[in-house]
Amino acid sequence: VYGGMVWDLANRERFAEAEQIGKKMLELDSKNTMTLAALAQVAAMQKDDARAIGYLTQVLQLYPGNTQARAMLVKYQVDVDKIVPSLELSAKEVAPYVGEYRFKDELMKVAYVKGKLTRTSPAGNCELRAMTHTKFYCIDAEVELKFNQNPRGRVVGVTAEYPDHTDEYKKAK
Repeated sequence: VYGGMVWDLANRERFAEAEQIGKKMLELDSKNTMTLAALAQVAAMQKDDARAIGYLTQVLQLYPGNTQARAMLVKYQVDVDKIVPSLELSAKEVAPYVGEYRFKDELMKVAYVKGKLTRTSPAGNCELRAMTHTKFYCIDAEVELKFNQNPRGRVVGVTAEYPDHTDEYKKAK
């Protein structure tokens, strides 16, 4: 409800009120990327590029794969790779992550295709980019994947961290 109010007030050029509601929402949930994106839009409508870029940067720092924030930052000619650098991993380094993973009756597949690690699941497909050797983010999705290893170093599962929940997948094959 409040998110809609931010957009509605901004469209009526009642920017101070829109920002007040948006900032109150962030007090309640500082990781609310929808609110941060709305505040970025409010700043952009006021031609305050620095503030808009600041809010969009916060979105990417929380969820590096956020497509909307990435696209807007590119329009501002900001190098998103400097905000969220990606590690370049070799095919050999990512090979242990390739496979099928199960959470309840949901199947997620991780594959290495044309030099890129990808995820396919009922939630959609995405390219995975490495933040560390075991933690990746999805381009075009607000999810981070952390591959879990047993004491011998064998990949046994993956933790999918979404904005509002976490799912634990077990490696099926």
